[in-house]
Amino acid sequence: MNAAIMNRRVRDMHTFLCKSPGTVRVEGSARSNLAAGSPSLCYYAPVGSTAHSYASDPAMAVVDASAGGVVDGVKAPVAGRYKLAISGSIAAVTAQAAARVCYLMAAVNTAATGTAVAAGAFVTVPLTNWSSIVHSGAKATEVVLNAGDIVRVACRMDGSAYNWASGNDAGYTLGSFIELRWIGEVPT
Repeated sequence: MNAAIMNRRVRDMHTFLCKSPGTVRVEGSARSNLAAGSPSLCYYAPVGSTAHSYASDPAMAVVDASAGGVVDGVKAPVAGRYKLAISGSIAAVTAQAAARVCYLMAAVNTAATGTAVAAGAFVTVPLTNWSSIVHSGAKATEVVLNAGDIVRVACRMDGSAYNWASGNDAGYTLGSFIELRWIGEVPT
């Protein structure tokens, strides 16, 4: 690491600690009876409506008015590097002894549908079988976004119709949420 890289890193960290361009975290909003074997868009509760949600810029939460005011994605306010964290819990409608294949997918700038997110996914998170019904998992990754880019998440379960958990449902090992946090400029 040379002096220029170190100086840029120190500047980015000071900017992040003093005045981050933007952070948003929203918890899952439940969806029921999703189709087996088909990706479904993950919905989230509006900013401030749950105990563990927050936003330095509420405009980062993309609200879908046609779906009852839920959040269907998170938006980057400025260009740069972001930490994206997603956590999901889904539950089968019917218990099944054999393991199912369950996962979350995240994509940038796709249409607000599960199939669009699945087709454009840049990260896939397998969900662990906690029981014959409940499946949970989480992933944090770094992603470079332009100002206005939108990240959306979809879930999928093979073998049974399924439900997407709300973020504060105590019946799940992990809550469901999405968090996008600016961590610095893109090195040039």
